[in-house]
Amino acid sequence: MLRRIENRGALETAHRALQNCGQIMRYAIATGRAERDIAADLKGSIPPPQERHHPSITDPKQIGQLLRAIDGYTGDLPTLCALRLAGQSLDETIQAYLEDKAYPAGFSRGLHVGDRGDGMVAVVP
Repeated sequence: MLRRIENRGALETAHRALQNCGQIMRYAIATGRAERDIAADLKGSIPPPQERHHPSITDPKQIGQLLRAIDGYTGDLPTLCALRLAGQSLDETIQAYLEDKAYPAGFSRGLHVGDRGDGMVAVVP
């Protein structure tokens, strides 16, 4: 079963499946249905998944564009809520950065941070 998952390239799924098998075997041992954990013998048999690095926005102009795009989103409500929460987290990160760097209120390396009037903070290049 694990080889089939591995052969289709889903290495993270294969690792989770092996982990689940180990949990089942530990339960079987605890309840007297098995004598040992055979899933432990397979540890290390699946290669680790390749690390993927996700790009990040570092240009202040692109951050402003991203926040304007999030603010203008009119799609599904769950997606809108997730985007707003992501924006709020970004706002908090920027504010913490400003406080840490002791820049004048609202300014940092070309970014202007200000209150939009609705409880959110706007970042404008």
